[in-house]
Amino acid sequence: IGIIDDGVDYNNPDLSPNFLTSLSEDYCDDDADVMPSDSDIDGEVDWHGTAVAGIVSAKGNNSLGITGVSYASSLIGIRLIADGCTTDLTSDESEHNALKHHLDKVDIYTNSWGPSDDGDILGEIGPLALSALEEGVSEGRGGLGSIYVWAAGNGQKNGDNSNKDAYANSRYTIAVGATNWKGEMTDYSEFGSNVMVVAPSHNNDTWEDPAIFSTDISGTDGHNSTDYLDDMGGTSASTPMVSGVIALMLEANPDLTWRDVQHILIRTSNKIDPTNEGWFTTYEGRNFNHAYGYGLVDASSAVNLAKNWANATIHVNLT
Repeated sequence: IGIIDDGVDYNNPDLSPNFLTSLSEDYCDDDADVMPSDSDIDGEVDWHGTAVAGIVSAKGNNSLGITGVSYASSLIGIRLIADGCTTDLTSDESEHNALKHHLDKVDIYTNSWGPSDDGDILGEIGPLALSALEEGVSEGRGGLGSIYVWAAGNGQKNGDNSNKDAYANSRYTIAVGATNWKGEMTDYSEFGSNVMVVAPSHNNDTWEDPAIFSTDISGTDGHNSTDYLDDMGGTSASTPMVSGVIALMLEANPDLTWRDVQHILIRTSNKIDPTNEGWFTTYEGRNFNHAYGYGLVDASSAVNLAKNWANATIHVNLT
């Protein structure tokens, strides 16, 4: 699983057993060291990517901290979105390289980033980044297709819509929204016809309720004074949960294509908040809601369906 973010603290004892240094890459500073820095000079080392990594792949059964959703998966860092990058490449060139990084090795790319959520920007994707997604789904995983999981966005209060994000709106990606502990939409998770599923995160922007516990920068220089934090949230937290579920699906059936993964998630996710007026029935008879997509991801059901899944027929491009 590749964590495309602001770096990963591979020294965190809950991440180091699963971390593959040899396959990691820093596309921000053009080197192989993805250790985060205080790139925005705010007094704390960039911790976001480390928290994402913990949710998806913190080591299990080690008597430490937390257990990631796919706690036995291999983990690599792909540093891309930190501030103050020194690369001479354009952002489109860097994104292109990151999104196709080690297509022969990386099965799942988890992306808890995107354009601004201010509601005023129609976020576009560059031609090179788009070509990387296209190459990934056609050539990744030995031709079965790489899996790209993307945060749906946190701009609901600004009137933003996930459809405005050209990354999360791509048919090559799986857009993930956030639900709270009550099984209801959070006040920040964006609506969108592109939202495929939702997963748990913190409740609302007031941060009065519990959030997601995850790994932090080792020592005292990160978001917390320990190796862990208790306030990871946003669709950034929901996205790696779904990436972890997909990893379990691929463990159960390595022959799934990128389209099979989407088929299974759609069929096994659960309708929540049933009194919400946004639910409607699709042409195929499935429940859908622009707030929740096809519903709350269900790891057990998705893995069980994956085990004996017959691959979907080839998709057809109509021109």
